[in-house]
Amino acid sequence: MSNKVDQPFENLLWEVEAAWNRGDVHAYTAFYTKDAGYVSRAGMLLNGRTEIEKLHAKAFVESLRNTKLALKARRIASLTSATAVIYADVELKHTGNDRDLTRAITTFVVARVDEGWRVCAAHTTELAQICTD
Repeated sequence: MSNKVDQPFENLLWEVEAAWNRGDVHAYTAFYTKDAGYVSRAGMLLNGRTEIEKLHAKAFVESLRNTKLALKARRIASLTSATAVIYADVELKHTGNDRDLTRAITTFVVARVDEGWRVCAAHTTELAQICTD
């Protein structure tokens, strides 16, 4: 899906993925705005970067420990010159266990702010097994 217009959004996904894969929760959540909204796979609504970081810090030492994240833009819709919606395919693998794979789709609402492109809202829906076969 890559073209010159989409490159900043694909770079953002790559940076989010890289921070996750380093296990760097602070760097990962730095890609969210301070007031970002985040709906987890479990349907939990988190309000703000602080809540997003708190949940992920706990998960990174528990259920998400040693996971590897892969994000691939499926559709990018520019809303304005400073906002867009990114629909991304998500694969989450547990290191050393290729059978433990979670597939999902995440909708990101992103905005260009002083720091660059950042996530204002994210909503992840885990794909049912029937959708991944």
